[in-house]
Amino acid sequence: LDWDLRRTGARLALEMPDAAVLVRGDAVMLQQVIVNLMRNALDALRTDPPDDPHLTLQLVVGPKDAELRVRDNGCGLGDEAAARLFVPFASSKPNGMGLGLSICRELAHLMGGEVGVTSEPGRGSCFWAELPLPEAGSLPPSPPPRSPTST
Repeated sequence: LDWDLRRTGARLALEMPDAAVLVRGDAVMLQQVIVNLMRNALDALRTDPPDDPHLTLQLVVGPKDAELRVRDNGCGLGDEAAARLFVPFASSKPNGMGLGLSICRELAHLMGGEVGVTSEPGRGSCFWAELPLPEAGSLPPSPPPRSPTST
């Protein structure tokens, strides 16, 4: 999304744990959720640009799940728009199909998680995707270290 960030003029802040976090789910589906949430945030920053557009990607790890938050300082959502966000084919964008967020929510459900939003009109929105952490003992063993090979 580098090009979208530059085009929007938005700063990106990452707030991540020091160590990698494993979640239950599919990497490709998770990537689709993250990209869609970030693109929507960037669209909001372009629609009614604040003086200093910024986007924060934050990962908060709890005892049973991890929550990825995509926060923007755009125009935020009114009650009517927020109520229709996850309705298929309902879009506030002139060229939008209204499928992105409903697909994100469905992908999260397939992985045992959830997607939602909190928003304050005039202050921005925070979309979040929550996914369960693996249960103890449910991960496959790590592969053995590779030995050097000669050619």
